[in-house]
Amino acid sequence: MRQTQQTFQKDQIEQDQSILKLQLARLIQNKRNIKKFYREKGIQTISTPELINIIGKGSFGLVIKAIYLDKQVAIKIIQIKEEINIDKLKQEQKLLEKFQDSKYLLNLRKTAYAKLSSPLLFIFTDLCEGELTDLINKKISKKQIISIMVQLLVGLEELQQMKIIHVDIKPQNILYNHQNGNYQVKIADFGQAKQLQDKDFTDNLTRAGTLKYTSKEILNDDEKIGYKSDIYSLGIVFIELIFGRLFDYQQDIKPLKQGKWDILSQRPKVENRIFDKIDDFLIEKIIKNMIQSNQHERKDSHELLSLIFQEFLTNHQQTQISFYEKCMDKVMNQF
Repeated sequence: MRQTQQTFQKDQIEQDQSILKLQLARLIQNKRNIKKFYREKGIQTISTPELINIIGKGSFGLVIKAIYLDKQVAIKIIQIKEEINIDKLKQEQKLLEKFQDSKYLLNLRKTAYAKLSSPLLFIFTDLCEGELTDLINKKISKKQIISIMVQLLVGLEELQQMKIIHVDIKPQNILYNHQNGNYQVKIADFGQAKQLQDKDFTDNLTRAGTLKYTSKEILNDDEKIGYKSDIYSLGIVFIELIFGRLFDYQQDIKPLKQGKWDILSQRPKVENRIFDKIDDFLIEKIIKNMIQSNQHERKDSHELLSLIFQEFLTNHQQTQISFYEKCMDKVMNQF
């Protein structure tokens, strides 16, 4: 019965998304009606966004590319279907408001409400070129990979300083822009994030996340969940980034969760990676620690950043590590 109900809800969401997508597509074809659309739906904005196209579709709604205040932005249009969703959306909005000054967490620009057949929430954020999934499949260098790793670890460090657990770290929730040969990445989608209070662990968390990237403690009702749950998830992301492919859960990830690390012992030359072989340091000292089954054996983001920084300070020219120094300075200044 429960499965039938879930199937019905999923079908209903998809049907509503199709209707909304069609309405937006028509608006995009006739941009003169956009101002009228916003006026009729009661969206109060300083400047009316100009829709460009639809760039994404998620479980709650759509993401569109638009121009707002002479700048390109992404607008996440979320259909508010149930009371629990409203609470989650308010939580995500509240968390995004904390990230205004961060280079590594997606910035919130504005929110607005409207109503079609159901209430809609419009979340305006920075526009990014794509998801980390694109870079996993793209030809990139070792230097670029380490730069991405450092930025994401700094992002987790910032979340910890704000006592936030993301819960759903995965390539699809990491966005990037490409500038001057470098990839700038941001952690996004805080719909499942948990704000901790006084303690560093919580047991007040509906089991969430994405199975492939989820740590053991999130799946185990008897364990408390802390910041290092995100470290595990990011460790799986790093494996895919280093090996240049998305791993299969049954064939690749499940054995890792069972402590069978044979796949990490392989050091093949990867076609879409610009280096001779996979780095032993990254696998042995960073990755294997991040994906430890016992969360208390994992290093935190600050410790991992220190290891990476020390390695590259020793083995690379000063000009190559200037970016990492800046990241490390940012972390060190918080202590």
